[in-house]
Amino acid sequence: MRAFSILIALILFINTNVSSKEIILKCRFIINEQFTENGKKFSEESLFNENIFKLNTKKKKIEQYSESLDRYSPIKSQYKYNFENKWTEQFIIWSYDYDLDSDGKGDASFKHRIDRTTGEYNTTILIEKSSLYFYETGVFKEINKHKCDVVKKKF
Repeated sequence: MRAFSILIALILFINTNVSSKEIILKCRFIINEQFTENGKKFSEESLFNENIFKLNTKKKKIEQYSESLDRYSPIKSQYKYNFENKWTEQFIIWSYDYDLDSDGKGDASFKHRIDRTTGEYNTTILIEKSSLYFYETGVFKEINKHKCDVVKKKF
């Protein structure tokens, strides 16, 4: 009877403490919303129709797959202006400033958010009105929406 009780306790312990250490997410592009002073427009085109991420839930690290390099790279190493990374029960969020005009100033703020319960991945881009990109396009905000699926888990 004691062995049976230990076995039950062990099974309960394992089931409650097992969580994926590494998850591969494949996120496919759904739609792009662009906000201008004249209103909002939608586009089904994107530079990146698919994003693949490797999430390490224990270390709280994110890597993104680069098809041209054929490898994963840490997200933080790609962006040097004001990088922040936050993990909560529901969301994985990372943000940074980016230099759209290559003039040495971060003239766009990017905020990425993966919803851990729904699998939605959104990128919100706020563009400075003093940037060349805003001048050429009139766009001051973009939201790119994706839907993610788990491809692989490692424990």
